[in-house]
Amino acid sequence: MYCLELRNIKRYLWIGLLGSLGLFATACPSTPSSQEPSRESSQHSEQNTPSESDSPTERPHDAAQEALPESPQESANETSQETPSELPVEHDASSIEPTQEGRPPESSQDEPDPGSPPSDLKVYRVGAASWIKATTQAGVMLAGGGADQAAAFRWMLDRAGGGDVVILRSSGEDGYNAWIAGLGKTHSVTTLLVDSRQKADTVYVQRVIENAEMVFIAGGDQSDYFKHWSQSLLEKTLLQVFAQKRIPIGGTSAGMAVLGGISYIPSSKGVLSSEALADPFHAYTEALRDDFFGGLPFLGGVLTDTHFYERDRMGRLLVWMARLIASGRPVRDTKAIAADEGAAVCIDASGQAQVFSDGGFVYFFRANAGPPERIERSQPLQWSQKGEAVKVQRVPNGGSFDLSQWSGGTSYKVSIEQGAVSPKDPY
Repeated sequence: MYCLELRNIKRYLWIGLLGSLGLFATACPSTPSSQEPSRESSQHSEQNTPSESDSPTERPHDAAQEALPESPQESANETSQETPSELPVEHDASSIEPTQEGRPPESSQDEPDPGSPPSDLKVYRVGAASWIKATTQAGVMLAGGGADQAAAFRWMLDRAGGGDVVILRSSGEDGYNAWIAGLGKTHSVTTLLVDSRQKADTVYVQRVIENAEMVFIAGGDQSDYFKHWSQSLLEKTLLQVFAQKRIPIGGTSAGMAVLGGISYIPSSKGVLSSEALADPFHAYTEALRDDFFGGLPFLGGVLTDTHFYERDRMGRLLVWMARLIASGRPVRDTKAIAADEGAAVCIDASGQAQVFSDGGFVYFFRANAGPPERIERSQPLQWSQKGEAVKVQRVPNGGSFDLSQWSGGTSYKVSIEQGAVSPKDPY
């Protein structure tokens, strides 16, 4: 292809007029009419979806600390039931827009624009900028922490109807956004980092939750969640949206802990099973609460615990149940749900539950035969009832449980003999 050198135009005109020479042209490289987008701008950037490390390594069956941020596992750690085609999908980094750094989401005819977020509220978003309405089905997903179960998230996404997903957390960043968007049909995924009561009471947070077709509470520290969110506009709105729009709600680790009807909210570092069994009124056992995210179907009055086998939490859960009975709760009304790492249970609106795991279990507890024989301060707990104090129903991957009848799984009995759990391996 040829083009004229502008600096020689005058010279060529004179030569043409004289008729002594023909028109000359100088060869030039072609210039495309539209440039190909830079691969740097179109390829996924790890900086936009930072991978948050899993819980720190701890002593076997120890580690009561709850302040352990969770995040979706990298593809190499994906559960064995997932095929390579089902691994998390990488998304265009340009579509991940922390809205406090750019323009706010555009208005939609379906859902109102929540407006601009407060300047100090971190908001991360992937997918469409607008908000839509979608047909949803109620449900609750409880996950024990560790590796996230893609199948359990798909269960929630199916119930979200392809609508807008909201992630709530008080630490970390946007580690779930692209991973969840890659698992199934979503209109958008937005993470709100709500790390103060002032932020939890903002109208912006309220409106984003009102627009959600699915809400997931990430892992972290349930004490922070209680401190920042309890009795806030965030908590009130989430419960209203669940009841009125019938959306799916889920949580992992600390997120599961706060969705139980009774939650362990330690103001201390948390209690170990050995400490609680030796003294059921140990200072670190002080924080069982029934006034935070209470009232979800089939979870009223139900304790929840996480990282169950990995941190040997059987003993402390049984102590909590004994404490509830000692405080006046009827024996047969004293129930609990616990999940191992990498295990999740999905509960539909009728109380039918399905377990997804990579080898761990979900456990359903019910006090069985009578109250503790001895529960005193600074004395080992005695709760035997001839070895039948508590009935445990253990459900593996693919198993089901009926919360309306409290039935399913493999049943066995556990008790506490002079501050020791019996049998010795109660899992």
